[in-house]
Amino acid sequence: MTSRPKGSTLVTTWVAVFSAPFLLSMARALSARATDVPQLYPVLAVASLGVVVILVAGLAQLRVRHIWVTIMWLSAWSVWLVARAGFLMPPLPPASQITALLAAALNMASVAYLVRPSLRAQARQYRSDMERLAAVRFAERAVKRSMK
Repeated sequence: MTSRPKGSTLVTTWVAVFSAPFLLSMARALSARATDVPQLYPVLAVASLGVVVILVAGLAQLRVRHIWVTIMWLSAWSVWLVARAGFLMPPLPPASQITALLAAALNMASVAYLVRPSLRAQARQYRSDMERLAAVRFAERAVKRSMK
């Protein structure tokens, strides 16, 4: 049986832990600008947390489609972080610039890991092994139920 790639756990944790606060801060910023829609922040907050949960759940299960969505998400997030670091938007304090550039570098390292064809092949193999194992468990439970 194929084991879960070690790096996928790190990438999944990175996306789970740091995407939610980033999306919540973006939702807060967008709702502060939209003064004519007073209930915008709760809607954006729930939607962004839902997106993170769906993304992380699919990434934890090594679904290839979620791997590609994560690649797009991390790339867009990196571009935004680099722009926010002071190159295209109003500059941040030096400590925040370093943090943003470090996060962008980690995002791009995650993208470089996820883009590898060998990871996607291993993810497909892992998923097929897990589905085969689930079918065996289902059959065993059916046999146990019929024996009662």
